[in-house]
Amino acid sequence: MRIPLTSLKKIAGAFFNKDASGLPAYEMAVPKDESVRLLHAHLSKIKSKAPAVLFGPEKAMVEQIREETQVLNRNNVTRTAAYYHFYNRNRDIHWALLAHLVSRNGGWNMTDLHGTLLKGILTAADRRSFFSFLEAANHLIFLDAYPQLRLYEESIRSGKVLFHLLPAFSVSSFMQAVWSVYFKTGDRVFLTVCLIINEQHYIQKPVVERPVFQNGVFSSWKFHVQELFQLTSVLFPYRSKTGTALSGIKVANFLLPEERVRTGLTLYHLLYGNEKRMKDILQFAADNPHSGSREDYWPHVFSASIERINGTEWHSCKEKDKPPYLFSPKLTSVWEDQHHVVYSKPDWYKDTSILRFLMQSGDAQLNPELTNEYCMDLHSMWLLQKAKNIRLNTSLTKDRH
Repeated sequence: MRIPLTSLKKIAGAFFNKDASGLPAYEMAVPKDESVRLLHAHLSKIKSKAPAVLFGPEKAMVEQIREETQVLNRNNVTRTAAYYHFYNRNRDIHWALLAHLVSRNGGWNMTDLHGTLLKGILTAADRRSFFSFLEAANHLIFLDAYPQLRLYEESIRSGKVLFHLLPAFSVSSFMQAVWSVYFKTGDRVFLTVCLIINEQHYIQKPVVERPVFQNGVFSSWKFHVQELFQLTSVLFPYRSKTGTALSGIKVANFLLPEERVRTGLTLYHLLYGNEKRMKDILQFAADNPHSGSREDYWPHVFSASIERINGTEWHSCKEKDKPPYLFSPKLTSVWEDQHHVVYSKPDWYKDTSILRFLMQSGDAQLNPELTNEYCMDLHSMWLLQKAKNIRLNTSLTKDRH
């Protein structure tokens, strides 16, 4: 089916209209009523969820996208780069930039497990459990989302609607309806909100409710939450007059999909609710390819080289002429690529009650500036780490005597 000219104009308009990059705060609250009404109508008509039968060029396209997804889904670094490159090609897809930035945080969380601040706090088994959880969520979201993004891109390129191919990737019936609506309305906020809803519900059973993570990660979450404060912060670094500043939020209640959706909406508002800040965030992303090390944003505090931080002491995050004092390794230096087995991708969508999420919004009243607070958190963690090392060394000395 060819894309109507009016639909192409609505979608392509994102490349030329000013609001493609930044949106007024009041527009960030909820999608347009028309989009919600059309989605409800589409979802109400769902009868069959059978996968598509593929032939010829369409079969070749699906196989090519599957292969591309597998290659780019190798690890957090490759995924994060893939989101960024897709966004640069398709600026109307807000979710791709949001996913890129959140994926950066996922990589930082993974390498924190081998960094200075958690040394001696986590056992090797703890580190492996936390990494496996973060990697599983990161991997599954990309596995589900990237084929959707590529089918959208191919639809625009060819002038043909290709979303009848979504079942070949076991994409939820919810998102099949969402993409159909987006092609009619060009409602970028609607699409972003729906992708946030979809991905957080998609990982609920296979990751969050998976027994190995319930027992190995979440059972100890409250015990570790203060020591693992970096796992509860999502940071969006951005270029400022004095260097790299930090915006972001603190995250809690990860177990509940509705709370994760609300967090996603808040991050979306933070990213697109201020045009200047968003441009500065984009500039940081362009200037600093993701490595997994926090050195990417604060090289005066973190270093991917453990030799550089030996013998150095804490200093204020504002003292950019001082040497780094915290080890933050690159991802590929501490975590090997994982082999993932995905046996099935059941459709999480059940009924139209999920549409209640489209009426929600993130926290528009938050103060997104975290530079000073984050610096104080680092100091607290550094002091905690030193205290633990002192207690450990004292205990070892007593044992020897």
